[in-house]
Amino acid sequence: MLNNYQILSELFLNIQNSKSKFYQSKSSKDFEDVMQRLLDSLNFVKLSNDKEYKLQHIYNKELMFDEKITYEQVEQKWKTLKVQVLSKNNIELIQNPFKTLKNHFIIHPFGTQQFPDILIFCNDYVFCLEIKSISNLNKSSLPVWNSNLPKASSFYVYIQTNNNITFFKGEDFLGNSTRSYLNSFFDLIDEKQMLNDLKKKLSQHHLLSQSSENIFGLVPKIRKSFNYSLSFATNRNIGIFDNNLNKNWEDKLITFLRTFNE
Repeated sequence: MLNNYQILSELFLNIQNSKSKFYQSKSSKDFEDVMQRLLDSLNFVKLSNDKEYKLQHIYNKELMFDEKITYEQVEQKWKTLKVQVLSKNNIELIQNPFKTLKNHFIIHPFGTQQFPDILIFCNDYVFCLEIKSISNLNKSSLPVWNSNLPKASSFYVYIQTNNNITFFKGEDFLGNSTRSYLNSFFDLIDEKQMLNDLKKKLSQHHLLSQSSENIFGLVPKIRKSFNYSLSFATNRNIGIFDNNLNKNWEDKLITFLRTFNE
């Protein structure tokens, strides 16, 4: 009999064995629906992503396991879980704080604009699944990372529409030490001080005193995002859909789940 980790590995085996069927999804939303149906078919139970209903539902389930637990305790566990999930440099597996969520999942648990797309509760651990997609017409075939670099223990599915699909663990896409250095780059930027310096320059040129110069107060905003540069690449001769690379990534993720030992 398969355990829940092995059952979850079937989701990725499905993708690996039928790639052309999956990369025809037209958008991340379409693929989310496909993933939901797959999780349903594997007997994972969907929970609501409505904040109040979600916590009440979890509380009701936990109450059946521990009659002394309070709603406030469940709420605090959820807040702690959120901090762990959103941590940019965490390399540890995330422990499941809820005793009754063994084969459950939530779509957009922290909102549609927040990581991850799907939060999966699997026995004693919680796994994050993020879906990245790009149009086949896009000149670059590499996934876009805005403020969130690939997280070590999270799972990623990457689709180029009507062309290819692969999946991997975050730590296989980007090394843990490099991730930490890249994330720390923005800590060196003092945006407040830079704006103060800019304000002084504008004042020196008497531009702040002219009523028609900047009516609504436009200012620069530094956006945290990441690009690609060959000068930083440790392997310049490989593409994102290299067959050997993808096979290695995919087999490692599947093996990780199939041989998972609590």
